[in-house]
Amino acid sequence: MKLPLDVELDMICKSLSDKNPLPETYVCGNPEEDLRCAFRFCKKCKPVTLAKALSCLPPELRWEEKINRRAGVMRQWEEAALANTNAPHQAPDAPAALFHDQEDEGEHDIHAWLGDKEAKMIVYPPKPERAHHCRTCNACILKFDHHCPWLNQCVGLGNERYFVLFMLWFSLGALIFAIAGWPIAYNALVNKIWMSTVFPRILYLALYAKAIVMGPAVFILALWHLYLAARNETSVESQDHAHYQKAAKERDAVFQSVYDLGWIRNLQIFFNVGPGMAASYYTLLLPLHVEPYSDGWHWAKCAGFGGQHAGIMREEEFTDDEGGPD
Repeated sequence: MKLPLDVELDMICKSLSDKNPLPETYVCGNPEEDLRCAFRFCKKCKPVTLAKALSCLPPELRWEEKINRRAGVMRQWEEAALANTNAPHQAPDAPAALFHDQEDEGEHDIHAWLGDKEAKMIVYPPKPERAHHCRTCNACILKFDHHCPWLNQCVGLGNERYFVLFMLWFSLGALIFAIAGWPIAYNALVNKIWMSTVFPRILYLALYAKAIVMGPAVFILALWHLYLAARNETSVESQDHAHYQKAAKERDAVFQSVYDLGWIRNLQIFFNVGPGMAASYYTLLLPLHVEPYSDGWHWAKCAGFGGQHAGIMREEEFTDDEGGPD
C-alpha cells in the first residue's frame, strides 16, 4: 500500500510546459537517464486513492505505470496458458482500458485502466524531488525553501522569484528613504519645533529608524538567497548538501549537486530570464507575472550524472521522515 500525492499538490503540480517551454538545459546528456523524474512517498500528507495519486504524476510516469501493469497481466496470461489446465492457474481479469494506447485525460481514465478495486486503494502520496512537507501548512511544497511567518505562507517554486525581488526592492526603497529623509529626521531630533501638523514627529522618527534597521537586514537576507539561487539550492538543500559533502569526504569522494549548472545559468533558471527561458531581463524591473521555469517534476540537471547527485547514494539522501527541519 504505497504511492502518490496529496490533494494540495494536485493544484500546484499541473504542467506549465504548454505556456512555458523547458529551457535548453533540458537537452543535455541522455534525457531518459539524466532527466528522469524522481519522487518519494510522503507519509505526512493525507492518504489518497491510487487513481487520485496517479492523476497527480506527470504523463510519462503514468504511462510507465500503465505499461508495467500491462506487461504484468500479459505475463500472467502466458503463465496461465502454459500451465496444466488441471492446475489452479487462471488467466487474470484485466480492464480493457489497460490495453488502450491513448493518453489518459485524468482521474476518470486512470480509474478505468486500474479497475475499480485497485483505483480505490488508499495509498501514500508521492512527493516530487526537491519538494518538502511543511508542518505549518501541512502540505508538500514544490521546491520548498522555508515557511515565512511574515508572508504567512511558504516560499517555494511558485513565489521564490518574487520573494527575492521583493527583498531587493524593499532594501532599495529603505535606502532611498534613509538618504532623502535624513534632513527631516535630523530636524526632528535637534529642533523643538515640528512644522508638520499632519504627521507626528515620533511617528516619522519611528519610520526612519525602521528603515535604517530593516533595510540592511532585509538586504543581507536577499544576498543570502541570491547566493543560494546562484548555487541552485534552497535553504533546506543547503543544509542537506553540507551534510552530503561531509559524508562524501569520509569516503574520499566529492559531492556535487546535480542541479548546479553554473552560477549564471542557475540565476537565469531561478528568475526564468535569459536565453531559452520564458521572460526577458527587463521583467526583473517590473511587477510582472512570470511563471516558474519548472512544473515541479522536471528539473534541469547536469549531464552524465544519471539524474542524481555525485558523491552520495540516493538512499543516503534525507527525506522528511527523519524529523529534520520542515
